[in-house]
Amino acid sequence: FKSEFGHCNIPYIYSADPSLGKWCNAMRCVNNEMKKLGRRKNKFFHDRIECLEEIGFQWEVIDHDNALARRSLDLDAFKGELGKSISMMGI
Repeated sequence: FKSEFGHCNIPYIYSADPSLGKWCNAMRCVNNEMKKLGRRKNKFFHDRIECLEEIGFQWEVIDHDNALARRSLDLDAFKGELGKSISMMGI
């Protein structure tokens, strides 16, 4: 995944490999629970978490579609403040 997309932000629903998305979600849930309970000392999960962090695994899923939509709204607001038209393709 990382070699293809350049990041480790594997979504829960990943059609090319559904089991990878589900596994990553499970790891995120385990990590969150361990943080809440203060139990990152579990050797098995601690080692697994360390390995994932070493490759740049992202614990918070970034929804790139929503991020683009939010930034587009920011751009529209910016254009409104300037009173000018800015082409998104020209940026």
